[in-house]
Amino acid sequence: MMESCVAAAKVAPAEGTLGLLSELRQAVKSQHPETCVSDAPCLASGGAFVRFLQSERGGPLVLRMKQFVHHVEGAPALVGEALALAVREFYLDADALLLAPGAGVELSAQDALDGARDGLEQYVMGRLSRRAMPVDTAAQAEERELHARCKALAPILTPARLGMVARFSRGAPWPEAQAELRAMERFATPRHKLACLLNCCARLNRSLADSARAHAAEAAAQAAARAGAPAGDDASAPCARESDARSCAHGADELLPALVTVMLHCTLRPLAASLAYAGAYRHPLRLEADGEARYYLTLALSSAQFIRTCGAAQLVGVSERAFAAALAFGLSAVAADDEGAPSGGRSNEIL
Repeated sequence: MMESCVAAAKVAPAEGTLGLLSELRQAVKSQHPETCVSDAPCLASGGAFVRFLQSERGGPLVLRMKQFVHHVEGAPALVGEALALAVREFYLDADALLLAPGAGVELSAQDALDGARDGLEQYVMGRLSRRAMPVDTAAQAEERELHARCKALAPILTPARLGMVARFSRGAPWPEAQAELRAMERFATPRHKLACLLNCCARLNRSLADSARAHAAEAAAQAAARAGAPAGDDASAPCARESDARSCAHGADELLPALVTVMLHCTLRPLAASLAYAGAYRHPLRLEADGEARYYLTLALSSAQFIRTCGAAQLVGVSERAFAAALAFGLSAVAADDEGAPSGGRSNEIL
């Protein structure tokens, strides 16, 4: 681990911050237009952090940031969990500089301090993201296997077979949510990747709720037609009245199969590595404070693990024999597609 730079000599703003601030501003311009879905402040509003770096008080932090990145770039053996630990330690060391007596009024407010932590992550992981993403043979093999299972199982694992009640599944396979998840590959920082995941889940939540309401409205209209009364007079269907809305509420039991479906169809590569990277390299204090991001990240990691390991026992109305045959057929079709040969049919025709 490199030696601490806390006691380093002061750095003049023009000398130490010019290139760093240029990189931060460029990162702001490339932000996803909806990366502020949680209550985390966007870097674009982190002017307090920029002013702090430009001030004389920010000199030690500027030097610390640049020297840490230089140290990692010069240590090719620093990868995997060792790199993640080093980055987390850097974040906490830098936090001590941000909170040091005399750091200035720029970062006295909590939202300004949060913006500074996001800015630290933006700079460091913008430089180190390629190193942080796993590139070893074993990791690549795991991603290829997961990608193959996604393609093979996409026609097989319908929302109904995943246990989703029909009234929630009208939007399947949720192409807009797929696009949000696929957007993760366009961004380097953990915060932006998590924002893409949160946007994906937000679209799923809206679709699940809209689907339940549409189903309830149709059921109410059908019941009213049978009774010869206006649809508004029927209160027996779920969600027909405000007081019955709880019967259409959804939770993890509905969101998990929806997220599995999105992952099966979105073709994001690497999928599991992108999720693991976002969790490992997000500023620990920012991730700890964002319960929504932690919840959806846990749900996404669970979904990826389900795709890796699921069998007939975890599905509805599928026998072991039928699942094994469908999976084998699907994997052979994926292999044929990769080799440019005709696959001979669709795997879901077996079930």
